[in-house]
Amino acid sequence: MSEVNPAPSRTPADAIYAERRTRVRYTAALEVSCRRTGEVDGQAWPGRVVNISTGGVGLLLRRRFQTDTLLDVELTGYAGSNPRVLQVRVLHSTAFKDEGTSAWLMGCSFATDLPAAELWTLLCSDGPLV
Repeated sequence: MSEVNPAPSRTPADAIYAERRTRVRYTAALEVSCRRTGEVDGQAWPGRVVNISTGGVGLLLRRRFQTDTLLDVELTGYAGSNPRVLQVRVLHSTAFKDEGTSAWLMGCSFATDLPAAELWTLLCSDGPLV
């Protein structure tokens, strides 16, 4: 279900740094495709990762998902590697404008922690996606 986005005058940086973190998050710009877990034929929503840690990810999407929704997030691999699908749970969402367009920043936790080595692989532009 898509919701009307009130999109207050906030920047992604305001939403990202408005809270205290328990793990270090790294800025990222990874393209993703998201869909509800279990919906194989459901619509995929394009977006991007704006920050990531071993415990979770900040997703920027044009569609809002409710708190506690399970999503499969497909990250595009580098240099011909296979895409990686990670399951996340939506913890919160914040509306704001992204380059003049209404968007949602959703804070999500991984179903299982991302190993540090895999996190670094995702953050390195010249390495393959594990």
